[in-house]
This record gives sequence, structure tokens and C-alpha cells, in this order.
Amino acid sequence: MSDIHPPLVDDFFNHLKFEKRYSQHTLRAYLDDLTVFFQFLKVPRSINRKISSLKSFYRFCMLKGHVSASPLAAIKVLKTRKRLPSYIEESQMQQLLEQVEFSDDYSGRLQYLVVAVLYHTGMRVSELVGLKAMHVDTTRMQIKVLGKGNKERIIPVHRDLVGELEAYRAVRIDLEHAADRVEFFLTEKGKPLAARYLYIRL
Repeated sequence: MSDIHPPLVDDFFNHLKFEKRYSQHTLRAYLDDLTVFFQFLKVPRSINRKISSLKSFYRFCMLKGHVSASPLAAIKVLKTRKRLPSYIEESQMQQLLEQVEFSDDYSGRLQYLVVAVLYHTGMRVSELVGLKAMHVDTTRMQIKVLGKGNKERIIPVHRDLVGELEAYRAVRIDLEHAADRVEFFLTEKGKPLAARYLYIRL
């Protein structure tokens, strides 16, 4: 059992077996319960979700006057390890941009440019869909991005990407309502791009 449970559990089990002389049925029940408990402790995200649910429930009970205090008030959530972001190898991205055949219509040009911009600039999807047309400066070869906390940053743009941006801007102008839109990236119907659109198309 020591490879599954903390050493104290083994000592506790021996105590129940030899000193308390519990039956095999009771011993098995205790062991099963402790096994489930210690396995549960290995998943802090599940514990934190349950703590959050209980805290919300007791806040509701306090709001309605059913209880005067929450028994969860002093309980803190467990620390969780942050997942490392997944990434695409450079060779895979080059293959995507060079070998995958995008259609030559507006939709294909848009999809290619979105992939290229995300790859070359490293901006987030939320930043890309919120990118303003006035912030794409092909003359200075830079893009102004509004990130988290409304912090602005300037991203330099490679000359190859500048050409793609200018080519897109030339076809974007023909879209319906394009002149009224401040967003740089627009759908085929001239509407602002949404994150959901990217996930579906790409």
C-alpha cells in the first residue's frame, strides 16, 4: 500500500487490523474510502471547482438569510501547475504557409493572412480580431496592438508580410460596409472578424 498511500495510512491500517481487530469487510471499506480520498487529492483542479461551487452556494444561503456565515470562508483553493502552452514547430508553419493551397478568393486570402499574421507577430487571437485598420502601418512596417490591460505595444512587420497586408487591404476596400468598419479584418460579408470565425475556418 505504501506506493499508493502516504506511510501513515499503512500505520493506520495496521492499527485497525491488529490493535482494533476490525473485520476484513470493515478494513476493506476503510481502505477503499482512503484510496478514493487520496486519489482525489491528486486532482487540485477538481477540488478547486468543488470549493468554488460550495462557496457560491453558501453565499447564496447568506444572501437569502438561511445562514449567517459560510463554513467555507477560511478554506483556500489549492495551487495548480500552469499548463505549458502548446506550440507549432517552425517547419510545420512553413509547410502550412508554403504548401497548403488556400483559395484565391477573398475567404482564402483572409485565412492565409490570418495565419501569417498570427505566426509572424505572435499576437493573440483576441488582439487580431480587435486590430484596427488605422493601426496597421505598412509604411513604417509596424502594427500597433492593444493587449491585456489596454496596454499598447508596437510590433515590427517583415517586408514579406507587409506585401500581404497591402494586398488584403486592396481587396478589403471592395467589401460591403468596409468603409464604415474600423476593424482591419472583416468577413466576406463585411462584418468584424470574431474568434469563433477563426476557430471554425482555421
